[in-house]
Amino acid sequence: MQQAESLGAYGADIAVHYDRYTAASAMVETADRLNEAEATPQQYLLLVGGLRALARGDHAARSILDSYLLRAMAMSGWAPGLFDCARCGLPGPHSSFVAQLGGMVCRDCAPVGSVRVDGTTADLLQALIAGEWDVVDAAAPAATAASSGLVAAYAQWHLERGIRALEHVLNEPAEESRR
Repeated sequence: MQQAESLGAYGADIAVHYDRYTAASAMVETADRLNEAEATPQQYLLLVGGLRALARGDHAARSILDSYLLRAMAMSGWAPGLFDCARCGLPGPHSSFVAQLGGMVCRDCAPVGSVRVDGTTADLLQALIAGEWDVVDAAAPAATAASSGLVAAYAQWHLERGIRALEHVLNEPAEESRR
């Protein structure tokens, strides 16, 4: 006989907020894709922690999603390079982000047309993966929107297909989506 015990019921608190619901959908879809080969307890606990934070409204839903995506990718062996050059290892900081090359890259490794990232957005990416919520919560809406786009591009590139639920995730300023 097998038995399961629920660690928490978060659905009701998530479903009544569109931003939380769409973020949760993207997180669950990502977890499903990452765990097609083999699920780990750490990945499960990361997902449960993210869903708990969404249910409580601890932070902006998009920030919770972005932090989850970066951490889940890192747990799966695809940690983005966010300081030193992801291609050649040149010590950073650097100002170009290329998902296909693994994150932030130096001027010599950045292909023409690479996304330029300002220092505030680069710091926010580092705070998202480290769980530095004081930095994340204080970020300007422009930096939050920019980092969200980079995180989405990075995750979808490494998953080798789109995360359908991301199409519905709102890019609201953190103050408006923390209700």
